[in-house]
Amino acid sequence: MSLLVYRERYGVFSQVAVQSSLITLVDDSEAVVEFSLSTAGVALVVYNPHATYNSGGVIQGINYAISVDGTDRAKAGHAIGNGVSRGQTFWVGALGAGSHTIKGRFSSNQGGTNVTISQRALEVFVFDGDEYGYVESETLFTTTSTSFVDDPNASLNVSASGACKAVYLYSACNQLADTEYFYGKKVAISVAGADYSQCEQGTKLSGGLAGCFSCYAESRGAGAVAVKGRVAAQDTSGCSVRWRQLGVLLVDDATLLDYLASDVQVSTSSNVLVDDGQASSSRQISETRDYLILGFGTKREGTASSTNGECYGVRLGAVDLCWSRSNDYSTNHGVSCPCCRGGQAVAGNYAIQGRFSNNTGTETAKIDSRRIIVLWFTVPAPPPAGWRVERGSLRGEVRGSLRRVM
Repeated sequence: MSLLVYRERYGVFSQVAVQSSLITLVDDSEAVVEFSLSTAGVALVVYNPHATYNSGGVIQGINYAISVDGTDRAKAGHAIGNGVSRGQTFWVGALGAGSHTIKGRFSSNQGGTNVTISQRALEVFVFDGDEYGYVESETLFTTTSTSFVDDPNASLNVSASGACKAVYLYSACNQLADTEYFYGKKVAISVAGADYSQCEQGTKLSGGLAGCFSCYAESRGAGAVAVKGRVAAQDTSGCSVRWRQLGVLLVDDATLLDYLASDVQVSTSSNVLVDDGQASSSRQISETRDYLILGFGTKREGTASSTNGECYGVRLGAVDLCWSRSNDYSTNHGVSCPCCRGGQAVAGNYAIQGRFSNNTGTETAKIDSRRIIVLWFTVPAPPPAGWRVERGSLRGEVRGSLRRVM
């Protein structure tokens, strides 16, 4: 067993709008990544699509998935209100040596009615090693408990061979017409018996879609840990999980981690992104590093704000890199906005800043809680001049063998 060691990244970010009125999944033509691996590896794939205000669609909503070499995985969905929708779903698994194609996929829940993706990020991060866990299930689970209970189809036991950065991801969503009261659901991630990163989302109609993405990260020592997805209804009328993914990545300790967490409310009437005063940090890096941003901002059940919803994202340095928008059933129910983006940063000091806004006009937007993860990976060195990697990879040390190119 060995901790995950970062190898390479493939990704796409696009703000070109695409639409479909089909109830079967189709490709998001702006979310396609093709690449070839010289050796097998472990991939983390994250797909983050969203639609801006007044993009059209109906309250029955939109479904998402990730296609991994032609197989649809990691389904999720979201109800649409005033054209606004968003999703964040992920897949973790082994990829063999050779060519691979990863795609974002989507469909309408109302045949003949267009749904829109205005912006998306599709990120693929490849690692050497094998210390990770992932479970994906479409088995229906329904609860009327308003306190957190275990999602019986989302549990993992993982073990780290040494000190590491541990990243925990959980996505949970019902299917249209499953038991889901208007107020929706809340989810969290249980690590060693403690709940972290509560995220909430209402829906637009009884039985409508309410999906949540949650994330948590920490530094851990060697040893085993139990991880579970947790879910609760916002009302005793109940909620459901049909589609879920739970993932744990145990990444080598040379990876730098910034984790921002706060449960203090902030408010704005701006329709352009402004700083979240409860989500600020900075990172000094002395060398070029690849980074991965994962996060969400959420409004709690019972907090009153605009029915047109909120927008939440992350700025790195002076650039707003990722954001998404969500909407509310009414003025005082749960909303969550997940985000994701990868890239590369040269040596320097970088401000990490949560950002938020409303979705239109001067309406009030509120964020009660936020979680932001930034992972900073060492960029692998290229092989020495005149040599190529014959087996394995070169990641700070030679893994496999090098052969002289004559």
